[in-house]
Amino acid sequence: MQEEQEEEGDEGERGLRATPDRAVADEWLLVLAAEGFRPSIRHEAGAFVASVPDTEHAAALRVLEHYDDEQRGQVAPRPAAEP
Repeated sequence: MQEEQEEEGDEGERGLRATPDRAVADEWLLVLAAEGFRPSIRHEAGAFVASVPDTEHAAALRVLEHYDDEQRGQVAPRPAAEP
């Protein structure tokens, strides 16, 4: 998983979500990376914050919302890509 980034590395990034659970944040990062995003994580005020570059923010939010729906069983999982 990606390491926490220092403040100076956060320029141009926007936070997506925060959680006190590092494992949950790592899961979000894995989901985003699998979809081609460039996520990062930082620890801030007792929470792990998942972030992406500003230009990826809206699309990354949609991906995480879809992931949440899949986890709740509200949508069918996406079919696997054909090789």
